[in-house]
Amino acid sequence: MFGDYFIDKTLITFDLDGTIIKSESTWDAAFKKVMELNGWVWTSAGQYGASVRERWERVLAENKLEKARPITELVELTHTEFINQLSQLVVTDGFWPFAAELKFKHKLPLALVTNTARVVTDKVVAYLEFGKVFDFVICGDEVKNPKPAPDIYKKTLDHFKIPAKNTLAFEDSLVGAASAAKAGISIILVWDGVTSVRKYPDEVIGYTDSFAPLPGNIDTTHYADIIKQVKELETEPQP
Repeated sequence: MFGDYFIDKTLITFDLDGTIIKSESTWDAAFKKVMELNGWVWTSAGQYGASVRERWERVLAENKLEKARPITELVELTHTEFINQLSQLVVTDGFWPFAAELKFKHKLPLALVTNTARVVTDKVVAYLEFGKVFDFVICGDEVKNPKPAPDIYKKTLDHFKIPAKNTLAFEDSLVGAASAAKAGISIILVWDGVTSVRKYPDEVIGYTDSFAPLPGNIDTTHYADIIKQVKELETEPQP
């Protein structure tokens, strides 16, 4: 059914926040806590998908807040608050069986490509036991320019020595989709159902609200499904 998306794909990548884990509310809580520590009124946590530093820069600029602490300290405090709430994280429905099918049945390498800092990513990977799932993990603070720049995806492609045309990325945010698109990678979007699909790049080839529809359905193409349905109709007794 979904096999069309995986034709000639030899590398599958996943974003972390908002894609394989539902963490937006946890990040919001972390930002809110740090804002309260500074005596600021809660407004927003900036743009989802961006690095924590970039999100703080945006929050400070948009709300004309004076920095009571260095931005590096705001970032560290936010990371700490998030790590303290790991128990609130939820793995996106269907991810585990889908990852197992890709890795063990189809023998495909899997990469975690996230803007989240290494110090946080390692904690999440350990807590949710993602360690054996991914063959490669790269974080936003390990490249010169994080998403939406393509650096993080280009570095991933270089690691595996696999071209962009043979790679499929799962992303959820405008920032993440832009990054993969700029690297020439096709994208399946784990869509929030809110952001207009017109805002996403043309490289987005499919949309889903979770991974649940995918396990067991990536071996056949849409065309093959149609042929199967036609054959089933032909074998049905005629009235």
